[in-house]
Formats: sequence, C-alpha cells, structure tokens
Amino acid sequence: RATFFTVGWLAEHYPNLVREVADAGHEMACHSYWHRRVSELTPSEFREDIHRNKVVLEDISGKAVTAFRAPTYSIVKSSEWAWDILIEEGFKVDSSVFPIHHKRYGNPNSERFPHEIQRETGTLIVFPLSTVRIAGNNIPIVAGGYLRFFPYSFTKFGINKINQAEKQPAVIAFHPWELDPFHPMPKVSALKRFRHKVNIEKTEQKLRQLLNDFKFDSMQGVLNQYFTRLEGVKESEFAHDFALSRQS
Repeated sequence: RATFFTVGWLAEHYPNLVREVADAGHEMACHSYWHRRVSELTPSEFREDIHRNKVVLEDISGKAVTAFRAPTYSIVKSSEWAWDILIEEGFKVDSSVFPIHHKRYGNPNSERFPHEIQRETGTLIVFPLSTVRIAGNNIPIVAGGYLRFFPYSFTKFGINKINQAEKQPAVIAFHPWELDPFHPMPKVSALKRFRHKVNIEKTEQKLRQLLNDFKFDSMQGVLNQYFTRLEGVKESEFAHDFALSRQS
C-alpha cells in the first residue's frame, strides 16, 4: 500500500480515479488544492486551500484524510506557522520537510526521521523526506528527480542504511508523470528540461525493483507501527489516538 498525496482540483476532475485508489486500500492525503507553495500564501489563504483539499478528498473517497505534503516541500523555517493551521484543520501528519540544502526548499538542520512536534494548537507528527547521512551531509536519495538520477544500487544502499543501521522507515516519493516518458514537456530552460527528463524511462523499472526488495505500507500504516515499536519508549497518547483513527 501507499499514500497518494493528491491535488484537490485534480481530484474534482477525476473523482473515479480517487475512488479507485481509495477502494484499493491506499491512503488518500492532501497536496493542496491549487498546488501553490506555502510561501506564496497568506495564513488565511493556506487555511482555505487545505480545507478545500481535505473536504474534496474526504467527500470522494469516503475516508478520513489526515496527512499533508506541501507542494515543493515548501514548509521551511519561515513557514512553520503552517503547522498550527494544519493541526486546527484536523491533520495529524505533515510530510513537507526535506532536511537538505536546496535553493527552493529544505532545512538541513531538521530531524531526519518521524517525530512529534508540540505547537500551541496541539501536536503533529512530522515525517520528513528520506536522506542518507554521508560525510556529515544529508544526501537525498528517494524523492522524484533524486530517485531517477542516482543508480538503483545507491538507492538500495541508502534505504538499507536507513532501515538496518538506523532502524528507521524510509519515504519513497515520486510524481505520476515520472512514469510516463512521453508526457508533454513544458517550455523550460535546458537545465530544468534535464532535471525533468533525466532517466525518466527507468522510473518504472526502479519502482518494480524497490517493490521486490523492500516492504511498503501507507504512511499511516508505517507510523502506527513505528510509534508502537520504539524500543524502551511507551506509546504516547497522541500515537495511540492516531492508531485509533486508522480506517480500513
């Protein structure tokens, strides 16, 4: 199973696809309504956007939607106010943090693994995008272009290090268009075109290899297990509530 972070207006245009994904047992999650970066929105605009996204997905799927990922991983240090609004709107998980250096997103000082944060409005689980620690740096390995760019042997090495040496879950992230080498290409610079198309013809093969080599679950399923098996740590009240909220 997987978690499908879904843009609201796309869900409205393709409701049957959303139902098919949800009925197959996958987790539906929010990816904003209009796919605008958090930094482009005021707090009130952000609230309206995620509320609309959540309502659309819940109405179509018939299931509770409690996880969010910002477009372009755009919850960074300057936009952490978004977490307060997510909590107020009923979200339990945010997967918008990428602990790397990047000119458009990222916070290399962020924690690398799932953790709870306490805000004035309540508690939220933050599930960062996965990185592997090499020579004191966080190296992204399994999200979008990074998944396509690096050879599969390096991806497998990174996930094994996270799973086995660090005893942590890893997040694999990609866009549907990355499975289609022949999708229309927007008019962009040569560099952006390279980033967009590099190794795209190998995405499906890599995903099949990942599915063969590792065990996967939805983000909600992984977190339910994660917070109940931490050695020597009693399950928190929040993690217990989160587990109870799981819907089949």
